[in-house]
Amino acid sequence: ICSNIGGWAPTMAEHALAMAFSCLRKLGDQKEAMKDGTYHRLGWGLRRIRGKRVLIVGYGGIGRACREVFAAQGCLVAAVSRHKPTDPLLDGGAWDMSGFLPALSQADIIIACLPSTTATAELFGQPPFQAMKENATFINLARAALVDRQALLKKLLDCPEFHAAIDPWWEEEHVWDGSDPLI
Repeated sequence: ICSNIGGWAPTMAEHALAMAFSCLRKLGDQKEAMKDGTYHRLGWGLRRIRGKRVLIVGYGGIGRACREVFAAQGCLVAAVSRHKPTDPLLDGGAWDMSGFLPALSQADIIIACLPSTTATAELFGQPPFQAMKENATFINLARAALVDRQALLKKLLDCPEFHAAIDPWWEEEHVWDGSDPLI
């Protein structure tokens, strides 16, 4: 029996950074507007990544790699994990899961990189999404089972400046026909 624990960590961290840039710079919105012939020269309200408070939820190999790439962009990085991380490079703080909700309320970017277990099933439900800032960016690098789909949709509908970038989907063989309100 062998494992490749952490083997994808650098790649996943760079993927999280790309998703954060895409959300902060509203690349999807800009693309759709350009397809419709609209050009908002001054009206996008684009945000910078430098100085953002990043919260990594789950501080294993992927979480540590995310700390590295986001810190390099000038972000203040914090982490929440089952056991309080002791990494001195976490300049934004560190908590065990008892600090989960308060930590969410301080973050501009939240990155989920926890394993999928019975303890983490739908961890990101209504109370966590309510705790997040109205203009936060939520990035899920973990399994979709960690996210309550309806709670995420409600946050997106209630807060137009809230963004979500989802790496895994809830169904493996999803039909991308445009009918899913999360697409």
